[in-house]
Amino acid sequence: MTREGRIPATGYATERDRSVEYDDRTIWLSRTIESAATGLPGGPLVAGFLLFGWLPIALAGLGIVAAESMSATFVLAYATAALLLSALPSMIWYYDVRVLTTFAGRMTARVDDEDVLVETAERFDRRFAEWYPAAVVPWTILLLVVLFGSVPTLEAQGIGGPTEPLFWSVALFFVWGGLLTGIGFHGAFVTVGYIATLVERTRLSIDPYHPDKLGGLSAVGYFAIRTTLLLSSGALLLPLAFELAAGTPFQEPIYLAVVVYVLVIVGSFCYPTWLVNRAAHAERVERLDELGDEIGSIQTDLSAASAHDVDDVVTQLELQRLQQLYDDYREIRLYPLSPSILTQLVGSVLLPSTILFVELVAGV
Repeated sequence: MTREGRIPATGYATERDRSVEYDDRTIWLSRTIESAATGLPGGPLVAGFLLFGWLPIALAGLGIVAAESMSATFVLAYATAALLLSALPSMIWYYDVRVLTTFAGRMTARVDDEDVLVETAERFDRRFAEWYPAAVVPWTILLLVVLFGSVPTLEAQGIGGPTEPLFWSVALFFVWGGLLTGIGFHGAFVTVGYIATLVERTRLSIDPYHPDKLGGLSAVGYFAIRTTLLLSSGALLLPLAFELAAGTPFQEPIYLAVVVYVLVIVGSFCYPTWLVNRAAHAERVERLDELGDEIGSIQTDLSAASAHDVDDVVTQLELQRLQQLYDDYREIRLYPLSPSILTQLVGSVLLPSTILFVELVAGV
């Protein structure tokens, strides 16, 4: 099929239904949500909210109602953080069950060694399900350090310090938030490690006629951008962090942390997709060399032929086919970045950047 005859890109219809048999595991949050989702309208997404979404809303609501002098900006920041934490369990389930565990199926046609693909999928599914405390525990401790360092702010907002029960409701809110957002960070590490390991251990194949017009690599972009969106959603916690840190020694470090956070968001997409692009480019160069040798050999045979016969016509047609294939390989885009993915990536970066900009302007 020539370039003009390609089928328009329609998502992942050619790969969506592929499955790879392996003993995939899910994190405890996903298992709990799926167990409760049976018979519920809306399935796991609704179950995630009903099981876990009420807790941050209840804790924030308690603080907002009971605090004596909470400002409007603090109320808005607290409510925004609560809404994010109420949605995060369902978002984590979606990443775990719909993104992480289906990536292997979408990559079956893009790797040479399916055994390596299965082994890598098992390894990183298990890592996401079991190793999350390595990210959650230090992250939660850091959040609690910020909380205890912000006691003057909490007292000014009518919440009080460690001797007040309301303070401990906020501490519980931070512990729950640390658990969920820590799992989100953990997911980003898993995605980067998964793709990097796959690229290192097996060769990628590219298809110049794949409907995604990216050589079939759109599955990598889909996987990476879904992880980036999960990671960037944590930016909705920033207004509360800024409110707590105002006037404390944590103010400048939090600004710096936001800059690092934006770089992590960009890196969680750009680094693994760059690795894939580099491997795919090397594969293309090798394929172009092979096609060039075939084309050169056929041209030599045609030049040496003394007369044109039926065999020469067949050879000419084969030469045209190879030349067209060569052009198709040479012109294919190999970076898994479609307009849709680019829009989502820009949005992921703009969200925390905009919040930081507004905070800096408001503080001037």
